[in-house]
Amino acid sequence: MSEDFARTYAGMSDDELLNTANETEQLLPEAARALTIELKRRKLMASDVSSYADYLKHYVPPSTVERQKHSSSFAYVSVPFYALQEFWRSKQSQNWGPVEATIRSCSCTVGGYKETRRVQVRYGYEMDGRTFMGHLTRDSVFGGTDIVVGKYGEGDRVMVRVNPENPEQSYLASEMGYMEPFFVGIVSLGTILILSLIAFAFVIGPIIDHFLQ
Repeated sequence: MSEDFARTYAGMSDDELLNTANETEQLLPEAARALTIELKRRKLMASDVSSYADYLKHYVPPSTVERQKHSSSFAYVSVPFYALQEFWRSKQSQNWGPVEATIRSCSCTVGGYKETRRVQVRYGYEMDGRTFMGHLTRDSVFGGTDIVVGKYGEGDRVMVRVNPENPEQSYLASEMGYMEPFFVGIVSLGTILILSLIAFAFVIGPIIDHFLQ
């Protein structure tokens, strides 16, 4: 049975795993052990921490600004995608209540040719006696991510909006704005349209003509 739990946790994202860890006291012993092992394997829990209850006290997050590369973004579509995601959550959370949160980590990729700069902020907060984890992700081509890196540092106390009906949902503003995503989105759509026309002209078109003859 422990192997089944291990496979289940291995298939979860970091956020799903951390939210599941909030229910450690309700888990079977085998499940709790498998969960702890997976958290430590992903370095989401310090190796010398014996339980998730101690995790929040001893957790040592990664470097405040961890510079790494990530996979390229096709036509930079990730820039408007994450911007729209934040815009929707900002509107959705207008009537949510404010809750104090702690920044756990802030990482930013270096960017490069055909790559965006991606900033990711992870934070933790408590509500109704339970601990939750939230995250913010934004992409930029021209370095707008520096705004987020300069604003949120490891250990900082910030205010987030939390859905009172579903405390797992929260919103932290990046304050990057939406001007760059708007123009990048236009370029992305134009690029995709041009590539689609080329594909139709040189691939799909001849196939259609062949069957119509």
